Amino acid sequence: LPLNEIRDRVDHEAGEAWLEFTLDGEQHRWEAKVEDDWIDPNIFLRFAKLLGQREPELRFMQLDSGDQSALIGAATPAQVELLHELTELPFELIDVVDEPAA
Repeated sequence: LPLNEIRDRVDHEAGEAWLEFTLDGEQHRWEAKVEDDWIDPNIFLRFAKLLGQREPELRFMQLDSGDQSALIGAATPAQVELLHELTELPFELIDVVDEPAA
């Protein structure tokens, strides 16, 4: 996704977090939940929806490390399946949803 004008803010004490960017001339601003040092999963779901609208054959995938990190990429479902077969690592597709919960 060719994002431009990317800005963000995280204020743990005030419980405020947001992300702003421009994609194809359209500005987006997403509020995020503040929960310790965890990222709001709705951010990933919203990016997955944008990717699906722009590149329908691609999907975001993830490999959960089991701690506080993950590998995230974009591939077709067939590529994710092949990657799983070749590496035996549990890559998963990130499902697209209509609208994340607030």
